Amino acid sequence: MLRLFPLLLFAVQSAFGCEVRSLELRKVSPDLTVVVTHHGKPIPEIKVQVVPKKSIEPVFTAITDGHGTVHIQGLIEGQYYLTASHEDFEAGKEWIEVVAVPDAKTQRRLDFQWADWSYETSRVAGTLTGLIPGNTGNKTN
Repeated sequence: MLRLFPLLLFAVQSAFGCEVRSLELRKVSPDLTVVVTHHGKPIPEIKVQVVPKKSIEPVFTAITDGHGTVHIQGLIEGQYYLTASHEDFEAGKEWIEVVAVPDAKTQRRLDFQWADWSYETSRVAGTLTGLIPGNTGNKTN
């Protein structure tokens, strides 16, 4: 199992490209700033998209500027998925809810940190085969 864990972690990291965590609903302002960085340095030319929860068509698409920033204005109330990607490699994904009346807890900025372990792979496929350590040769599947 100990040999299997790094491979599974690699697969998860490859699939997501940034920090591994579950999506939680974040309340945001209709006017939102998205910043993509790596080790504190901005990353230009990252595609940012906003897609309504029950849709596949984005309502907003833009590319980060030289400061790794995109400004989104005038989103209507509702729930969306916000993604940052480069050539189909996802830097991050957030589940957001745009609120009509922002308060002190409403976020006006989202930061995506491109991780060092973001291996450039857009698909992991195949069968994982190996031996269970300490066992008599049973295979993992």
